[in-house]
Amino acid sequence: MLIRITVENFKSFDDSTEFSMVSSSKIQKKPNHVTRANGAKLLRFAALYGANAAGKTNLVDALRFMQQTLRVGMPLSAGKQYCRCSKANQTRETSFELQFSVGDDVFAYGLSAVLSKRILTEEWLYKLGQKKAKCIFLRKAGEKGGISTSLSLRREDANRFRTYSVDFERNETSLFLTEMNRSKQFDKSSPLCHFKTAYEWLTQRLVIMAPMEAFPNVDYSFREDMLNEVSDLVHSFDTGIDEVTVREVSQEELSDKVPREVLTQIREDVRSAFNAGDVTKVEGSIRGNGNLFSVRFSPDGTFVALEIQLRHQGTESIFSYGEESDGTQRLLDILNVLLETRNDVTFVMDELERSLHPMLVRRFLELFEARAVGIRSQLIFSTHESSIMDQSLFRRDEVWFLDRSQFGVSRIYSLDRFKERYDKDIAKAYLEGRYGAIPLFSNAFLTEGGESDGTDS
Repeated sequence: MLIRITVENFKSFDDSTEFSMVSSSKIQKKPNHVTRANGAKLLRFAALYGANAAGKTNLVDALRFMQQTLRVGMPLSAGKQYCRCSKANQTRETSFELQFSVGDDVFAYGLSAVLSKRILTEEWLYKLGQKKAKCIFLRKAGEKGGISTSLSLRREDANRFRTYSVDFERNETSLFLTEMNRSKQFDKSSPLCHFKTAYEWLTQRLVIMAPMEAFPNVDYSFREDMLNEVSDLVHSFDTGIDEVTVREVSQEELSDKVPREVLTQIREDVRSAFNAGDVTKVEGSIRGNGNLFSVRFSPDGTFVALEIQLRHQGTESIFSYGEESDGTQRLLDILNVLLETRNDVTFVMDELERSLHPMLVRRFLELFEARAVGIRSQLIFSTHESSIMDQSLFRRDEVWFLDRSQFGVSRIYSLDRFKERYDKDIAKAYLEGRYGAIPLFSNAFLTEGGESDGTDS
């Protein structure tokens, strides 16, 4: 689960900026929204509010940047992703650090880079205890002897670590954490397994979804044994859908209906998943050309593909994913948030409410809360939907605001700093400007009477 993220000199974030999922000790409301990890009390929800261009998406992009760099390397677009509010930032290091928990273990992983040159300068992974931290590795990119560890390793493991680090020490473009997960196997009792635990969470259990994403990461599917549950969930949202069914399709038919670049990327992700650890199968959902498929991959490269079909109440006709409304498609896209049963999964969604009715958004959040009982999971999302800014739904420390300065620099702060009463209508106060993070309009195009000063043609 995510504990906190710190980002500096990235997009609209100039100085070091922190977002935290650690709960406030002063708030006792909704104790079921708090879960524990190695002594830390972590929140299940975080709602990010702010005007357009305030930095909400940039915070999500910071997480996406780290994940993408781990998976496939630093993106080509990185060269212009430093904070361009100052020319001096072009040569200044950009840094990211994520603290997260997996079971009872807490890790801190971070990296620094000069983005304008697409060069990595530093990388680190620590295991955090309540009193002290243990360095799993610390790397100064490009330096001889620049990778060190404080792990107590057996001779064989120590020799392997030394060999890997010497081979990698002058690499300025790739991450050592990725290298230690590239077709390498460690004994389950070896401290080197921390490399796999951290990498698996960062690349597989941190699930990031963009507003207009055509397909999510390969992380869940409409399995046949779950179809009844899926049908009941979809029907409960008053979509008019009575039943979700599947139809098996051939590899040729899947190739015809899904863009080649999508299938290529999926196959690369699947190959990486199998190479990363003890994985016997990978299941996922794929969208393409108005169709939704559930695909189960095997290590030998073969797969079984099922097309998702939908039957509406009052009719025997079958409809495809692409024939549904934007709202229904969006609901199907994010349904894995409610179906997830693994522990330590953190969902990060940009614009949760896109194409969804406000009441459906609220119902979705209520269902997540109800279904997450007994599971360590989190939902972090950006939104403009003020109707869910409600203290009956969230704690004060679960509501965050992003605002930008006159220089275009983002800052982030929690509703908890305002110390509002529990019966305060915070949505009304927000729209009235009490907390900032709302658009400030110019009157340049309005006359004194409030009408446009333009002329009719």
